Amino acid sequence: MATALVGLDEELREIVFRNMSKRAVAFIKEDIRERENAAPATVGAARAFFQRLLDKHEAEYEGGGPSPRDPEPPVPDFGSEEGIISGFCALADFIKRKGPLSLESLTEKLDDPLMRKGLIMLVEGWDPLLIRTILERYKESYLRSMSTKMDLIIEGIDALAAKDGPLVAEQKLRSLVAKL
Repeated sequence: MATALVGLDEELREIVFRNMSKRAVAFIKEDIRERENAAPATVGAARAFFQRLLDKHEAEYEGGGPSPRDPEPPVPDFGSEEGIISGFCALADFIKRKGPLSLESLTEKLDDPLMRKGLIMLVEGWDPLLIRTILERYKESYLRSMSTKMDLIIEGIDALAAKDGPLVAEQKLRSLVAKL
């Protein structure tokens, strides 16, 4: 693809880049710079290959692909379980119509870090099982950190109730997070 884009004006390249994730665009731009001196025959063959692909799938793209006028993806409401369920149903419908790349703008609007990481991996085309595995690890890590925080609070309250001095309270609390 990078070879096919060598020598095209920036406006035409931007049409292609609009349909790619930001990270993919960064990689392809680097590849284009590396191929600037490619032989004209090589560039022509690469363009012909991509033109054949476009011709083959033209009917699929007509009216079905994202355009600048398309609405933005829906932002799930994480305030309730029902909001999460209906939000994911709306996202599933949006992806069915517009494709996963259309979610890239949503990743910048999300406050939830787990959701943002998952959508970024989805937009970039990662394997679903790998996405799930990584998100499960983030969940486990978050739950461990929350459990430790709660243990510290409980131990701290207990130290206060027992009227422990600052040094004793500190040692009780540090023992919960000690790195030996």
